[in-house]
Amino acid sequence: MIRQTKTDLNNYLIKQLPNATVFLNKKLEVVYVSDKFADDFEFTSSAIIGKRIEVLFPSIGKECLNKLRTNLKGLVNKTQFVYFTNKDNQYKRHEWTNTPWYDENENIIGVIIQTEDITKKALDKLKLEKLESILSGKSEIAKIGTWEYNIEENSLHWCDITKKIHEVPLDFIPNIDKTIDFYKNGFSKNTIAMALNNALKNKTPWNEKLKIITAKGREKWVITSGKPIFHNDKMIGLLGTLQDINDDVLSQRKIEESENLLKTLIDNLPMSVYIKDIESRKILVNKAECDFAGVSDPSMILGKDDFQIYDKKTAQGFREEDLEVIKTLKPILGKETVCKAKNRPPASILVYKIPSLVGI
Repeated sequence: MIRQTKTDLNNYLIKQLPNATVFLNKKLEVVYVSDKFADDFEFTSSAIIGKRIEVLFPSIGKECLNKLRTNLKGLVNKTQFVYFTNKDNQYKRHEWTNTPWYDENENIIGVIIQTEDITKKALDKLKLEKLESILSGKSEIAKIGTWEYNIEENSLHWCDITKKIHEVPLDFIPNIDKTIDFYKNGFSKNTIAMALNNALKNKTPWNEKLKIITAKGREKWVITSGKPIFHNDKMIGLLGTLQDINDDVLSQRKIEESENLLKTLIDNLPMSVYIKDIESRKILVNKAECDFAGVSDPSMILGKDDFQIYDKKTAQGFREEDLEVIKTLKPILGKETVCKAKNRPPASILVYKIPSLVGI
């Protein structure tokens, strides 16, 4: 009677355990089970008592059964994962932890299994991994690396892309001094040193376009940014990015050089040259056009239409020609006309107007 009472008490207590728990005897048959375990796996407690674990879970496989048998020898196994599909045809993933079950005399009498539904955790982890993969791919395409400095440990971490930008091996271990040394002497090195100092002392962020010298001796333009990070209102480190913009800077410089060359060529032509937008406002003029309009600097006529530069009759004629070219997309070549700029005598000129993507 006493033994029966003790068994009933054990069963009562185990049923109320907050964790999904099942007790197996040496034959791997269910002896006790918590209500949480029964609910998680959609069993009724009375229906699984006395059933072998592999009958209840046909999909657990031989490996899992072998691990349960090693528990009967006193070994504690690493966490296992068990998968099953519920009555709503939803795929579930559970984490099982098995330990030997001892009686009051330290004799092994079975196995205790505790389980946790980690389906949501697994899905969240998968989503996070996918997101990280996408961000990593985008960062690599954009050549943006990250870095993090821990104040307490005085340690600096570079991601692989940051190391690639610096052209150092992946096992390179950076620190603050080494980082500053990568920046080109002069403005770049002084700027990054001051930015780091201000961030650590005054908690100020930065974003600067500077030059580094890589480990292979190559000069690179980069955008470096950093900001303090806090925990419980205490600054614990710095977090930042490094973007390789060298190709963009070089491309922009080539474009500027080409534009300057074109401007030099246009300015030295012995005839007036201009480009207008679709509203007949001048957006590019050469020196001869400035002289013809009676101004000393291009800024005096850029953005202006012909009515602000020439008399009304001349301006109206030019506007009608502009509209014809814009509408028909056919050029006007060598049309003789009389033109009069404000405060200038009339002049006979040959007009050439060619349609463009922005106007004329």
